[in-house]
Amino acid sequence: MADRSLQDITIAGTRLRVRTSLNDEKVSQLVDLVDSKVKSAMKRSNSKSYHKALILAALNIAEELLTLKNQVRNELDTLEDRARDVLTELESTEIGISI
Repeated sequence: MADRSLQDITIAGTRLRVRTSLNDEKVSQLVDLVDSKVKSAMKRSNSKSYHKALILAALNIAEELLTLKNQVRNELDTLEDRARDVLTELESTEIGISI
């Protein structure tokens, strides 16, 4: 297991202390992403509730994650189909070589 350290972060004005094995750069990227999603949700929402903005941001991030997972799954299926096609073609055009 990787070493875990405590890091202080701030999201939407709320300070948190988290224990993580991620490096500072990765934590900063995650914090920036979540913070921007929360701020965006606050702007789009008529409510000034951080709670509501956090839920909307979480839903937005979850939607992006599912979309990316589906895209990756579709790409993988396409690659697998192509690999099967190539293998079938190779098998059907196999030539005998004797040494």
